[in-house]
Amino acid sequence: SVVIFSILTFIIWSSLKQNFADQGDEVDQLKASNRALTEEVERLSKEYFRDDITKIPNEIKLNSVFKIFLEEHPSRGFSLIYLDVDSFKRLNTALGTAKANIILRALAWKLRSGIRREEEIFRDQSSDLFRRFVGGDEFILLIHGDEQTCIFFMKRILSEVLPELSAELRERLNLEDGFSLSVSAGSYTYSSSEKRQLTREGKDNLKDILYKIIADAERLWQSAKNNDYGVCYVWNGLASTAHEEPEKYENFISFFPHKQNN
Repeated sequence: SVVIFSILTFIIWSSLKQNFADQGDEVDQLKASNRALTEEVERLSKEYFRDDITKIPNEIKLNSVFKIFLEEHPSRGFSLIYLDVDSFKRLNTALGTAKANIILRALAWKLRSGIRREEEIFRDQSSDLFRRFVGGDEFILLIHGDEQTCIFFMKRILSEVLPELSAELRERLNLEDGFSLSVSAGSYTYSSSEKRQLTREGKDNLKDILYKIIADAERLWQSAKNNDYGVCYVWNGLASTAHEEPEKYENFISFFPHKQNN
């Protein structure tokens, strides 16, 4: 009977041990599934705020960042820059969509690396906002500072960043030696006091304020485009009127800072 009892005890113990092991495996599997689900949710959340091609922030993120720009750092002005690649349709036709998209991604991240952490660049061809104003190769940037900050930033883009990026793309995509990427841009700049005025006026209507600024910047961009490639208009947002012409700023990259009202 002792032998039988020992055998039964061993069988029961072995069975319980296996059950515990099986339960442990199930717990591990549940933990692994939970981790995988959490990672997928995080990935989808990030994708929700990103442009499909360039993976930079999209319109949804633009709205939230614009709100922060208006409401935080009241002593700092800001600029909204509307920028596009010159002759992009011709590039797309000549090089094909795959290479054209590589150029867009490279430009996006080159621009992103040139701004501060709290500033941002946006693109979103799938949104109503960008379909209204943007044709596919355009970007919108929000940067802190006054018009001189904006002018300094765009000078650096046109005179340093683009030549460097063009050289990288020539090598990466095996492009001809004469390939050179250029952009045109329009920017509206708001001082700290003008920003506070915008905040008061658009407290309950920030999206309409944003749309208006983008439309104004797009109009300046079109004026720059009509003038020549590689041109930027920088204008003070509340000090300008539609009938004024920007005053030419003489330098080798054809800048046009705003003209103040007297």
